[in-house]
Parts: sequence; C-alpha cells; structure tokens
Amino acid sequence: MRTILAALFFLILLTVPAVASDQHDRLFDTLDRNGDGSLSKQEFRESTMHPIDREKVIQLFPGFKDSASLNDAEMRDRLFDAMDSNKDGLLSRDEFKKVAPNVLIIRF
Repeated sequence: MRTILAALFFLILLTVPAVASDQHDRLFDTLDRNGDGSLSKQEFRESTMHPIDREKVIQLFPGFKDSASLNDAEMRDRLFDAMDSNKDGLLSRDEFKKVAPNVLIIRF
C-alpha cells in the first residue's frame, strides 16, 4: 500500500509543469517573512491568501480523511506536520515544494 501511495505521490509531482517551479519559489519566498530560508509553522499558518485544497490533501495523505471538522488553522498545522519530513519544526524549500504546490491554491 505504501509503495502504491509513494508511486502516486511521485506521479503527481511529475505532472506539475517545470514552469510552475518559479511560482513555487516565489510563493515560498513570500511566505518566508523573516527571510531565513525556511518556513515556521506560524509563517505557514499565516498563508491564508492561498487556500488549502482539502480534496488534494486527502489524496496525498489518506490519514487526513477525518479532517473535515478541522478549521483552516488546524488543517494547516496538521499539513505542516505532515510536510515536515525531517521533523525539525521547519519547512525547507524542498519539503515545501514536494507537497505545497499540489495542495495550496496559489494566487498572486
């Protein structure tokens, strides 16, 4: 099951056009308010101008099926924790770019 989920995850990543990478970098830089090169949970939580696509989150993280009752801040906190692959309490640019472009509705 994990192998299937991993394969689906990478297929989704491959479908994101390379041109969009610049947008993702700009979004990361916009959210990184203190310019330290990583996103804190607070910085990610404050990215409310970019709504979360809850259906896509559930597709990437099946454990989120029970998240319908979460408010937006709780959902962002839970998503942040899932994206923080090395569990250091920060999102690196790479951690952000692996998931966020697929679950955030990017508006500039």
